[in-house]
Amino acid sequence: MNDIDSLMQRAQVHPQWYGILAEALATLDTEYLESLLQDDSWLPGSDQLLAAFRRDRNGVRYLLIGESPYPRRESANGIAFYDAAVSSLWSEQGLSKAVNRATSLRNIMKTAL
Repeated sequence: MNDIDSLMQRAQVHPQWYGILAEALATLDTEYLESLLQDDSWLPGSDQLLAAFRRDRNGVRYLLIGESPYPRRESANGIAFYDAAVSSLWSEQGLSKAVNRATSLRNIMKTAL
């Protein structure tokens, strides 16, 4: 199994995305790709890096690709602007404490409101 196959398998990429992602990943420097698989200190980690591609392509009209600055390890889920540590958006005082710690999510909520 090569590094691209390994990364997509670890991230549980849906088979409908496999071809297009394999082609894109093949353009990466092979040493860089190896380093992603061998180092588990970066967030969200190789198991979550392609989490947005776990669902099938049916109904997907847009892809928003971005880099979320994860405020804590529990937040890192591989989906841009989605904080896994936030379970409730609201508290009695307004935005929940977890939302206020998740700066990207907080800024999106503030913009939407």
